[in-house]
Amino acid sequence: MWARFLGRLIAWILRLFRLTWRKRIKGKRIIEDVDRSGRPVIWAFWHGRQAMLYAARRPKGHVVLVSHSRDGEIQTGVLSSFAATIERGSSSRGGAGGMLRLARHLKAGTHAALAADGPKGPALAAKPGAAALAGATGAFIVPISAAAGRCIEFRRSWDDFRLPLPFSRVCVVVGDPIVVDSTSRKDIEAATRRLERALNDVTRQSLEMIGESLESRLPEKGDE
Repeated sequence: MWARFLGRLIAWILRLFRLTWRKRIKGKRIIEDVDRSGRPVIWAFWHGRQAMLYAARRPKGHVVLVSHSRDGEIQTGVLSSFAATIERGSSSRGGAGGMLRLARHLKAGTHAALAADGPKGPALAAKPGAAALAGATGAFIVPISAAAGRCIEFRRSWDDFRLPLPFSRVCVVVGDPIVVDSTSRKDIEAATRRLERALNDVTRQSLEMIGESLESRLPEKGDE
């Protein structure tokens, strides 16, 4: 119970902080185009950047897969405060059922948000979940990433979570949509490799917009 209360508190902090952020979004046209397409979208991102993405896209009306862990309880509190639909599951607990439920939402036309590197990492390495979902449902995968000039960093976690501070410059980059032709192993593996390259590219671009590099922001090996 306390974890969800903490999540709701974090949600209110995010709302207040967002009002002060100096936001720059690269790829607004892509967002507009996929919204107009009427096709369901899987917004794919790397772990650790969820809070910064709020600068460009609110989770209201989206379905999000959240793990059964304590951190998952906190995320549930945050996301439910933003009127997102929550499905629980991870690679170790209830993952298959969670992905099937996500697929049903996507087939009904609901957008989804998914961390492409899975619940346990390693960082910047895509798992096949997003590609498999896209192949099964016909959804676009849209890579999205962000960086902030001033933020609180939680470097004890493998994902190097960041929370932008008030009045920070927050830069979001959206990549071109990825289409997965089928659920064949070949197509899913190819789409997963393409997604990983695309996510690292938009992450690199967002960091360059604040004067940093992707390599400098990788978690320390001891933190993985």
